[in-house]
Amino acid sequence: MKTVGALALVLGLLFASLYVLRRWGNLAKKPASQAVMEVLSKQSFGPRHHLVLVEVMGEHKILVGISPQSMSLLPVHPPALHTSKTISGEQAQADMIGNR
Repeated sequence: MKTVGALALVLGLLFASLYVLRRWGNLAKKPASQAVMEVLSKQSFGPRHHLVLVEVMGEHKILVGISPQSMSLLPVHPPALHTSKTISGEQAQADMIGNR
């Protein structure tokens, strides 16, 4: 009886310590006040193909293409500045021909 009681006590302490570690152990793993990376947006193009926009250190935005075989860093261009200048159709054609 003494052995069974000691075994029950040891097992009880083991399960209690596991519960405490699971419950309070996650608090120690939380990041500091500011996260290094944050997912801003995610767009799915199928069950296993995604585009993910990630902000790194609050400054840089990175677009990542994810497929089952790889992850690719994709270029991100800032949005074009809107100007009040309008271009006629003839000017646009001349610009396109000149840029060839």
